[in-house]
Amino acid sequence: MRDNRINSELTFRTASLIMLLAVLVWRSRPVQAQGGPPVWTTYTTRQGLASNAVSSIAVDTDGRVWVGTFGGGVSRFDGQRWFTYSTGHGLADDWVTAVAVDNSGDVWAGTYGEGLSRFSGAQWTTYTAAESGLANDWITALAVDRSGNLWVGTDGGGVSRFDGQSWQAFTPANSGLASFWVTALATDGDTLWVGTYDSGLSRYDGRAWETYSTGNSALADDHVNAIAVDGRGWVWVGTDHGVSLFDGQNWRTYTTADGLADDRVKAIACDSQGRLWFGTAGGVSVLEGGCREEWGEPPPSLGLRTYAPRDGLAANYISAVAAAPAGDLWVGTLGGGVSVFGRPRDLPPSPLPVVLIHGWQDSERVEESQFRYMARWLERDGFDVYYATGIGPERNLYRNAQKLKETIERARADSGAPQVSLIAHSMGGLVARAYVESALYGGDVAQVFMLGTPQAGLDLWHGYLLRQIVRNPGMPSLKELAPEHMLLFNRAHHPRPNVPYFLIAGDYRGIDMNGHGPPPLHLPPGDGIVTLESAHALAGPGVYPITTADLHGWGADVSLLDLPSYLWPDGTYNTYLRNQLRARRNITPQSALTGFVIQPGRRIANPTGAEAMLAQVHTPFIEGRLSAGQVVTETVAVDSRGPARFHLTWDEGDLSLTLIDPQGRRIDRHEAEKEEKIWPFSLNTDVMANLESYVLEEASPGRWQMVIKRSDDGPAPVSFSAYAALESELTLSLSTNGERHRRGQDIIVTATLASSAGPVTEAAVEAEVVRPDGLTQVISLLDDGAHHDQAAGDGVYGGIYSDAAVGGYYSLFVSAHGTWQSREFERGAEMLVPVSPQTASLAGTYADRSQDTDGDGRYERLLVDVKVEVAQVSEFALAGTLVDSRGDEIASTVSHASLDIGSRIMTLPFEGALIRARRAAGPYRLGQVILLDVSGAAIEVDEANNVYLTGGYDYNDF
Repeated sequence: MRDNRINSELTFRTASLIMLLAVLVWRSRPVQAQGGPPVWTTYTTRQGLASNAVSSIAVDTDGRVWVGTFGGGVSRFDGQRWFTYSTGHGLADDWVTAVAVDNSGDVWAGTYGEGLSRFSGAQWTTYTAAESGLANDWITALAVDRSGNLWVGTDGGGVSRFDGQSWQAFTPANSGLASFWVTALATDGDTLWVGTYDSGLSRYDGRAWETYSTGNSALADDHVNAIAVDGRGWVWVGTDHGVSLFDGQNWRTYTTADGLADDRVKAIACDSQGRLWFGTAGGVSVLEGGCREEWGEPPPSLGLRTYAPRDGLAANYISAVAAAPAGDLWVGTLGGGVSVFGRPRDLPPSPLPVVLIHGWQDSERVEESQFRYMARWLERDGFDVYYATGIGPERNLYRNAQKLKETIERARADSGAPQVSLIAHSMGGLVARAYVESALYGGDVAQVFMLGTPQAGLDLWHGYLLRQIVRNPGMPSLKELAPEHMLLFNRAHHPRPNVPYFLIAGDYRGIDMNGHGPPPLHLPPGDGIVTLESAHALAGPGVYPITTADLHGWGADVSLLDLPSYLWPDGTYNTYLRNQLRARRNITPQSALTGFVIQPGRRIANPTGAEAMLAQVHTPFIEGRLSAGQVVTETVAVDSRGPARFHLTWDEGDLSLTLIDPQGRRIDRHEAEKEEKIWPFSLNTDVMANLESYVLEEASPGRWQMVIKRSDDGPAPVSFSAYAALESELTLSLSTNGERHRRGQDIIVTATLASSAGPVTEAAVEAEVVRPDGLTQVISLLDDGAHHDQAAGDGVYGGIYSDAAVGGYYSLFVSAHGTWQSREFERGAEMLVPVSPQTASLAGTYADRSQDTDGDGRYERLLVDVKVEVAQVSEFALAGTLVDSRGDEIASTVSHASLDIGSRIMTLPFEGALIRARRAAGPYRLGQVILLDVSGAAIEVDEANNVYLTGGYDYNDF
């Protein structure tokens, strides 16, 4: 019997999940708020409910409705909007089987297998059997008595009572409780009624237990689904064979023969008007006056009215009913959401459309992209979803922003919505910023969510990125991911203060690998691709950093191992996006952190103590190409005992990596999986097509062999990069003679080898410089005091590169070989060096004018015209910042134009609403102007600061 019951429960849970996924979701039309008879209004996931499979409902004293769902967590309705709490908010589990509100207003949620959670208005606290006196973690029912005791029914553990301080368990072994398997609870004052799975109904008055079953009473069935006690103290018991009424002396059972919608009675409640409601598997039936005290004895039959979907009810199968103090009745269904019977009401307004922006590269079809799951969740929740197409690595940020504009315009035209919300992954966040922070923006974006966006560039995979730049010179977006470019981008682009930015960054250290903590990747805090420091490297009044335990993307390993990423499974979406997406605009910092976004992110502090002594360093990159079936063996020097990571990256084809340590031991994936201190890891993301790695907790010093094999039979050679990353005191750092260089100018390259013991000398150091046109030159760097290296023997190695004849970004790779502490070492370092193409310059002439486009007497924009001398036909961007008399920024913008040779005018449009919001009196100063050539990856060609004072405007003019 027990095994059959378990199978039944599992079958029910599985069926519920299938029903939840398969239920047809439609766009509900608003019910007009007006007088008249009571009507049914239905809320589903399209209006903000967590799931359409509802398990339980409770109403607090303020009239807020709390809905427990199967698989979606707990949703709260405040009369206007739904807000959902899930595991990311602190709920024990999203499979919620019971909800209740205690006498102090705290909300309790029972879960099926993860214990009991309590919400005190600020946060959730969870009680489990292992950490409290809870009978077990499989909660089936909750009830609160007059004295404030919480009663908890469990599946297999009997009943627990919590008085606010201590727990007490009641089971058949220590009391008169009929069964360990509890299905329903109800209280009458301080008297408890307990429904069981197979043993009928038990009553506890605080002193003694009494049980009623088919064996000793006229109870319809020993399997009890629901219990309710009316104002007379009569007990109504729902079973699968009708509803049984016990008046304290006699039993009477009512079935479909008496007008009940279905004999399978799943929920019962009395409302404030004295009506008795029965939720059944075939609709909801109501008995007028059924809870009033006029009846002296149970009636011989019931005059019931039944409501079904044809009357406006969400679905036939009723799982929960609850009465609100105002008289409304809330009905939960298994698959159709919740319906409320009462005054006509408006449904919540439709949420704004959502535009999804993929990362560096992804499919042009959302169904084949990394967004494919999130798009389904959004559509389930009632959002119109648009996928930005035409965005690709062959275009720069400014051209991609133009493509994004097209999708935003289409979304607004289709939906009629004035604005959209943007959800961007990885580099897609930079595309979103390039749009919102530029003159392209038309007040049409309400909020931006950026998932794993490298706001300061790809610092962790810097060397790999620069090698990709060399191999793919026609992809300007690769350069735009570099930290060197992001320095320029962030100088030119500033967060728009009237658009909230949510910077969602993953930290793999928060991943729980089956209770054993995160994988020991020995990476800086981050999502495996973008460091936490880079993802949160943006600040402003409307910028909200959030930290999750996500990886950057979901390749095969991520999905197979159930590792979390931003885009799958739905933890980050449920916690940080779905509620906030319905919030529209006017977000304040307080509401963002305490209402919609529960937990703000944390900044990364500079390492101190022991952490500061070891730096992340790497060996020089090994570059190669493999034909079909080819195998190559490369060697790298590991100079210190400790953690090491061996990486192989490639773009396409089927490559594999095997290691051979200095002692000759062979390490492949099969062997690594048997070792506790070796972690094989692979990742496929939008930035890194293929990565195979071995992470060793302790690598022995010496020469390591990296055996690289190609298994596919593709006709074209496959390019690869390989290297080892270490933690060591010996570091190699690079610099040049200035942040920006001009075409034709000599570039002085210096490389510094240093450790805590002092400089490292007598090393062989050379620099490989790759021009934007692919021309490569190798120069030696010397520590002799004669090559701009300060002094001989100081560990600073210098040299001069004299072939900067073209404008653009130059890739600089430096390698160093030598002996340190009697061990052979290899170090690699790299940087991207911008060289101005000198295609244009600022002429130093400025003028301002105002723009009133709607004729209301106020200016929508303050326009500043900037004269530019163009030496070569190209595409340009002009970034400008408007400041007040104290030098504080009022507004910033970026405009774009294709310009011919000669004197040309570019215009900076500053948004009037931003000027008015700052309440700063004019005149205003043009604090910074940056001219960029954006024919490829943006590169600076000229700059000026504090160059112009506008007319004497006042903020009230705007």
